Amino acid sequence: LSSVHLVASLPTTYQEAPVVVDQYDCLDNQGWCRCTTGKMLTGLYKGYCDDLHCLEQYHCARPVGSTGVGSCVVTSVDAALNDNGTGGKAVCPAGKMLNGIYRATCDSLSCIDQFEC
Repeated sequence: LSSVHLVASLPTTYQEAPVVVDQYDCLDNQGWCRCTTGKMLTGLYKGYCDDLHCLEQYHCARPVGSTGVGSCVVTSVDAALNDNGTGGKAVCPAGKMLNGIYRATCDSLSCIDQFEC
């Protein structure tokens, strides 16, 4: 995880300051980590190791001009994140913002299977 970066076309301003969500166990097991409705994932904080369970906090914010949530889509990113990030880019569809990350059963980067956008 130390060589992987969250890259997105992010708005430069937000309606409010990003909220830090302390979810030390969110990515410890299989399942979703999501921002609250209407907010987008703007950052991640990693602890002292390189496994998924070391992602300890995430930041969520509502972009300026956002009127809420349209329809969400779940996008498969497992092929892009195979081989610890060497499989390509994992991105949301055009016009969508990253809201959630789904972890499968293992603890490496390739176990992020889906984005909710």
